[in-house]
Parts: sequence; C-alpha cells; structure tokens
Amino acid sequence: MEPDEFFAYLGRRLHERFITDSAGLPGRLAAMDSARDPDGRFRVSELFCANIIRQLAVLSLIDRASVVLQDLREYARHRAGTRFELEEPLRRAPLHKVLVIVDANHPLDDIRHEIESIWQSIAGGAPPTSGAPLLQLVRLARGSDVEMLGLFPAAAAAAARTSAIDQDATSKR
Repeated sequence: MEPDEFFAYLGRRLHERFITDSAGLPGRLAAMDSARDPDGRFRVSELFCANIIRQLAVLSLIDRASVVLQDLREYARHRAGTRFELEEPLRRAPLHKVLVIVDANHPLDDIRHEIESIWQSIAGGAPPTSGAPLLQLVRLARGSDVEMLGLFPAAAAAAARTSAIDQDATSKR
C-alpha cells in the first residue's frame, strides 16, 4: 500500500479510489497520465476496480495499449480471472503486441495447452502452424536485473512491430 492509499484508508476515503460502475470508467481512463517523464519513462497509472468493473477495465486497456504485457508467473488453470485475461488478448489484440511473462521454473506445457485450448474455442480451429508460437512467451525466474534487461527489448520490439503495422495500415488508406 502506498502512503497516499494508506492515508485514504485511515481517513475512510479509500472507497473513493475504486471504480464501482461502468459510468465511472471512461473518466478514469481519460485521466490516466500517458506523458513520458524527462528521463523517458512512463508514469504508473493505477485503476482500482470493483470486481464487476474489472473485466470492462481490462478490455478498455487492451484496446488502448501499444503492448499487452501479461504476468502469468503464478498461472493456474483454475483461476477464472486469469483465463479471461489470457483469452481476451487472443480475441481482441493483434498477437504481435502481446507478451506473456511466465515463470522460468514452471513447465510451459500447461500454459501452452491453455493458450491452444482458448484459441480453438475462439477461432474455431487449431492455432496457426507456422512454427512460431501463438503468443510470445518471456521466461523469468527471479526478476533479476539481467532478466529485466531482456524483457525491455522484447517489449520495445513488440511496440515497434505495432507501430510499423499501424503506419503501414495508415499509408494504405
């Protein structure tokens, strides 16, 4: 809990930070700060959502994102929320802009099987067989500096692919 959140809790105002209905979501999304800091980093924006709004917020963020980065290091098939957050990028986002972080010590078979199962249910067939994985998986063990230095180029490459595809689509219009 960050200090401002702690003080909101103490002042019994923490509920004011939560988006509790769909009418409040557009304003919160519009208020998100997307400007870069002078050092080039982006600021962190948080959306605290009531459970009934969480899925709508996830969908809105997927539509706005240059890169969709999903942390599935604690993935388990029985977690329905995780399945939704894995299914929707397959359904909505261009696959070249999706990066999935997985635990380097966890076998990939469960995640690959789940991704293929979701793909079959939404696309009505087997995943493409071009030899490339359906989603780009990035394996992290401890989140060390070396691993983070590998994650950043992968995210930048996905953003660059997205930008190049967007520019190509714009030039064809």
